[in-house]
Amino acid sequence: MEQNLQKSPQLGHPLDIDDTKYVSGLSTILVATIQEAKDRISQIEYIFCSQLFSNFQSQSKSLQKIYSEARKAAEDAWKKKENDLLLAIENLQHENKLILKENRSLKLEKSKFVNHEDLFPKKIYELQEELKQPFKKEEDLQQKTIEVANGGKMQVNLLEAPEAKAAVRINMEKIVEELEEKNNLLLKKQRGLELENQEVRGELLRKFREVDEGMELQNKLLQLVQSRATLIVQKEKQLKEQEEKTNVLLAKLESLEKDFYVIQEKLSAKTDEVEKEKELCEKLLKENESHLLSSVTNEQLLNTYITENKSLMVKVQKLEESLDGLQKELRMRAEELVGGRKSQKQLLQQIDSNNLETLKIGQQLEVLEKEKTLLLAKTKGLEEKVDKLHVDLRLKNDETSEGMELHGKLLQQIETKDSELLSEKKKRRDVIAAYKSLKSQYNFLLAKCGLTPEIMLPLSNIEDGSDSLRRTSNPVTSPGKLCCL
Repeated sequence: MEQNLQKSPQLGHPLDIDDTKYVSGLSTILVATIQEAKDRISQIEYIFCSQLFSNFQSQSKSLQKIYSEARKAAEDAWKKKENDLLLAIENLQHENKLILKENRSLKLEKSKFVNHEDLFPKKIYELQEELKQPFKKEEDLQQKTIEVANGGKMQVNLLEAPEAKAAVRINMEKIVEELEEKNNLLLKKQRGLELENQEVRGELLRKFREVDEGMELQNKLLQLVQSRATLIVQKEKQLKEQEEKTNVLLAKLESLEKDFYVIQEKLSAKTDEVEKEKELCEKLLKENESHLLSSVTNEQLLNTYITENKSLMVKVQKLEESLDGLQKELRMRAEELVGGRKSQKQLLQQIDSNNLETLKIGQQLEVLEKEKTLLLAKTKGLEEKVDKLHVDLRLKNDETSEGMELHGKLLQQIETKDSELLSEKKKRRDVIAAYKSLKSQYNFLLAKCGLTPEIMLPLSNIEDGSDSLRRTSNPVTSPGKLCCL
């Protein structure tokens, strides 16, 4: 070092400050890109918090109101139907009681006529015996002519009496035949009603089987919907975890930016100190040259200046070493930034994949909703048929009332299940619509801000800057160049 200083004819040339300017330019570019990314992220957060989230809350509240109103209307309609069915059942019971009373009265009349028929032969037999007694007790025709005449009169009266009895008997037989015909008609009607009841029961059993099949299908659909809902919940949890990871990365980026600003301030301070030391070196070298040219008597002063120059060179070397350490820290920070960008890209790719999966799930839910609409149409057809059967059953006996009660219970269960399915379908549609709107707005904001193409530019600038730093670190830190200068 001393020989180079003594032999150097030009000691007053300034050092090149291009490397420091280049490093400062790269640092400003990095700061600008990081600030732009922060501004865009803050804009996205502001838009989401101010517009999207509030709209989502308002929509959820309105949907809850609509659901409550629809539920109340369905409950009122069901209560009205239940009251109508109860009134119809009471009317049928009253009609059945009247029919039973009529049957009892007809049976009593029939028993009375049968008793009358039993009495008529007894009376005729008694009259015949009375007619036979005079013939048995005849003694002398001559002595009892008067009695015979009286007996002839009695015979005429008796002959007239059986004719009247026969007419009465004929009338009674006619009445009995009419009653038997009525009873036969009633029996035929009862048999027809029993056959109709059996047919209605068979139809009800068929409908119950169809309803059971529909309920099984609805249960299967509910299980599928629940499984899809669990998958959606898992995907939402994964999205939340990814959002948390992005927030952690953003916090790391902010900490790196703060460290970068601190390092930049240290670099600026160190560069100022180096410039001051360089100015002092130049001044000392100029003084040394003047003293060397003026006289040889000032060698002692030169020695002192040489020692001072040595101490200054040691300080310069220390400053260069500190600059090397700071540059290494800058490289490490740049590499960490590159890693953060890569992890952010990976997170964006994962978000896109999750969006595709949610779209697939939405398509599957639409297919399930179509199947559900078909089942609802079938259930509506069954309900119409059951309503027709209700109208027919209103004219039937007490046996149909039990079937009506069972059918009412089944209708209640079907309507409750339908209401639950409709509510779940509305919820799923609302969630899918909100998710689609959020996704479209997110893609629109990305396209508007240009995050996907412009994220690569700062990364390339960082890589170029790191390569240039590696290239320029050798001439800056080389002590030979400083010695030559």
